[in-house]
Amino acid sequence: CRFANASSASLGRLVDGSQLECASPMRALGATRVRLSINAQQYGAGAGSGSGFGVGAAYTYERAWSVSSVWPSRVLSAGGTPLTVRGGGFSSVSESLGYALCRVGASASRRAAWASARWLVCNSTRSSAGEARVEASGNAREYTSDGSRLQLVSVRVLDAQPWGGPQRGATLVSVRARGALVGGVVCRFGASRWSSLAWSLGASRLRCVSAPSGASGWSGVHLSSAHGSV
Repeated sequence: CRFANASSASLGRLVDGSQLECASPMRALGATRVRLSINAQQYGAGAGSGSGFGVGAAYTYERAWSVSSVWPSRVLSAGGTPLTVRGGGFSSVSESLGYALCRVGASASRRAAWASARWLVCNSTRSSAGEARVEASGNAREYTSDGSRLQLVSVRVLDAQPWGGPQRGATLVSVRARGALVGGVVCRFGASRWSSLAWSLGASRLRCVSAPSGASGWSGVHLSSAHGSV
């Protein structure tokens, strides 16, 4: 593989009948071309060029991405909480091509939304409670390694008082939970999409307003940090 008019080429590794892997050399920022050779002498343009020699496939050198901080710094380990990632070098082109990704700890990567060259937004994934490193990638291959960390906390609902109320909702419910409660917690009752902001009654209790329900009967009480519920 040869990038632009570099004086040297890199050895390609065959992946399958239609793919090769090559290591890109250091080069200035900007667009360039990649050409291939089977004998380290003649370099072709690639399929569809109509000639054995040509300009090659497009490749762009961009600034390396970096991550300096994550907000909020504490979220529920159940996942689904939108994270605002601050850093540098973020590219809207990477997002449009589907290459902009975030990764929390060892969990699977998630698509990131580009906000500016310094901001990304992505959702946390379900992980074990504890600290996890937040990384970002602009090409779905190399990830940042800046050491920005996120605290993942586990919360379990133990009981709710009173145990019932009218179907029209609006009942003040005291919810007892175990674990490290995070800021911005909301309550959700059963399968209802309606949720209410919870406020603290101490280290292990929250107060919520019940949602209206179309049917009578038992309903589960869920705590949520944005979209991550327990």
